[in-house]
Amino acid sequence: MSQKQMDDNAKITVTSLRPTTREGPLLAYANLRIGDWEIYDWRIVKPNNQPTSVQVPQLIWTNESGQRRYKAMIFLPAETKRRCETAILSAWEKEKFNGTNQNPLK
Repeated sequence: MSQKQMDDNAKITVTSLRPTTREGPLLAYANLRIGDWEIYDWRIVKPNNQPTSVQVPQLIWTNESGQRRYKAMIFLPAETKRRCETAILSAWEKEKFNGTNQNPLK
């Protein structure tokens, strides 16, 4: 079985933005395509008094002590991750200034 490699210069396209409706630092989820790869559930967050940022998809669980734990589900090279974050934040800014909760990408 062959493994498909991700091209470092592949086109990155945000395919959907889904704003959340609840209070808190999580603003929205985003899906994006990098070349032939589709990666779901990136998080757009704005912690208290911090700039808006992007987090890779995460696995979340509660340990035996009742603490919530988080683990990144993917690892991307730094430059590819930066390009993904830039694409997602750019799409988010366009939606935010559009003033709608509808997906501006469809």
